[in-house]
Amino acid sequence: DRTFLNNVCTEIVHLFGNKLKYYAGDFDTFEAVRAEQRQRQATMFKQQEAKKKELQKYVDKHLHKGSSLTRDDAGAKQAKKVAKQIDRIGVLGTDGKKYKLSYDGPQQKAEAVEEDG
Repeated sequence: DRTFLNNVCTEIVHLFGNKLKYYAGDFDTFEAVRAEQRQRQATMFKQQEAKKKELQKYVDKHLHKGSSLTRDDAGAKQAKKVAKQIDRIGVLGTDGKKYKLSYDGPQQKAEAVEEDG
């Protein structure tokens, strides 16, 4: 019963993802803070995905322009840099922290990378 929890609880320790987090206040305060954190995390994720989409559009538009052998297209070079930037954009973990995909444990694709010489 929510009323009982609000009357009894003055501090809450929440176990989530093998981590303990301390919340001061009653149960309603705990739920409000958690909802705000989840909303903030969802907003950050949407912003990050929008940024990735915007950068990917730029790469798709400019990358093929540099295929001419007679001239070196600065737009294609910039598109390659932006493509690398997309790979470096961190993603949100389940705890709301950002991390890079390259550091997220063992990789599924552990194949040799061929470099252009």
